[in-house]
Amino acid sequence: MSPRSVFIALLCIALLAACGGGPPSGADPTAASTSEATSAPAATTEAKPAATAAATTDWKTAVVRIVAAGSVKEPTVAGTQLSIGSGSGFIIGPSGLVVTNNHVVTGTGLQKVYVDGHNDPYNAHVLGASECSDLAVIQIDSDGETFPTLQWYKGDIATGLKVYAAGYPGGDPQFSLTDGIISRLKVNGDTEWASVRSVFAHTAKILPGSSGGPLVTEDGQVVGINYAGVNATDQNYAIDRNGATKIIETLQTKQDVSSIGINGTAVKGKLGGQDVSGIWVRSVKSGSLADKALLKPGDLITTMEGLPLGQDETMAVYCDIIRDRSTETLTIKVLRTAGNQIQQLEGQINGRELAADGQPVVVAQGSGATPLPAAQAAPAPEPSGTHLGMSRDNQNGDANCIAVQIRGIVPDNWALSADGIALTPARFDDTAAARLCGARLRRGFTFTILNAQGAPVQGGGGIPAKGGDVFVGVWQ
Repeated sequence: MSPRSVFIALLCIALLAACGGGPPSGADPTAASTSEATSAPAATTEAKPAATAAATTDWKTAVVRIVAAGSVKEPTVAGTQLSIGSGSGFIIGPSGLVVTNNHVVTGTGLQKVYVDGHNDPYNAHVLGASECSDLAVIQIDSDGETFPTLQWYKGDIATGLKVYAAGYPGGDPQFSLTDGIISRLKVNGDTEWASVRSVFAHTAKILPGSSGGPLVTEDGQVVGINYAGVNATDQNYAIDRNGATKIIETLQTKQDVSSIGINGTAVKGKLGGQDVSGIWVRSVKSGSLADKALLKPGDLITTMEGLPLGQDETMAVYCDIIRDRSTETLTIKVLRTAGNQIQQLEGQINGRELAADGQPVVVAQGSGATPLPAAQAAPAPEPSGTHLGMSRDNQNGDANCIAVQIRGIVPDNWALSADGIALTPARFDDTAAARLCGARLRRGFTFTILNAQGAPVQGGGGIPAKGGDVFVGVWQ
């Protein structure tokens, strides 16, 4: 998608691109014997007989679909956008305690949980989150109902262990299960959105929207929490049970762990012609340490305690500082853009609020670098998030029309444009479908999805099209 705003001219961000086939950070995995086994958090119990695929009916009701909505600012899109993301999770407490990923829920204002066998979704709220470990615990709001739960696997975790990735990819209400084995016991957990200490690789396919869902054994015992995948190289990663259980126990008590309350991502690029790096703040949790420090969505945290952040395009340095230190006073420097002005701010987490540090820099419109084409970047592991993947399905037989069908939740008042020109009428109807006809639909035009403000949606198009095409996509 071509940039269409002054903001993009000001800020060119190259998001993390991991080496194909490598662990989340692109670095070599920590050395470990393929026969090495990690110990369980509790004593090993007698093994149960292996279950067949049909036996998933016994435990799949504890796997849930989560839809979260909130306002975010993306580094490659101007303005604040409504983000409606879909992820997965699983129930660990009969009162409705749900484990999911931090990147699924933190910074959102509304969480809906869909439980198998229930017609209507439940409201939920976040109890605690860890942005560095990419974990969160949310509580289903119900009138004293009792929910089915999953149990942690109590055996040894070893390479070759048969596992299943359970969840609701793409926001589809239909339960999904993919199978594989644990392929590597230890990989580097540093990514642009987290820095997880205990991660293993497996071959059970993780699809967008599966994040936060459980990786289970044949009888539905939880081995880990799925959080990342590289579809192009079929690499899949889960947070190890051993590294997750203690953090989850703390999150249940309404305490955050290794977190200041942001949904962030490491970025590196140019701002006003200058090389910059840092942690981009997509959204801020209300009442959090970040909120109290007056951090806002769209801020770029460039240093913490005098150390530059994001230079390796991961959250590693940031998380090394705040891990176990989030209750201390931490000095930060921030870059904030407004129009064609860049203001440096200085303040503290658990201390003084952010304030201007010097005069704002005025940048001429059109300065800065051009964003790298997507084709030049290596595939990176991505959390399930807000984007729209489109593909051709078939032809509708009318050379003067195209049809677009979106599966999932599509915000009202979204539209399509062709080669940057808004098409009218081109609004999605109640079934999230749009049909475009007219002489302007020439062969090779590029259509783009626009939000209610007319701004391009991340991942929403940029696909060359021709009359007669039908496009199908999933908003997730």
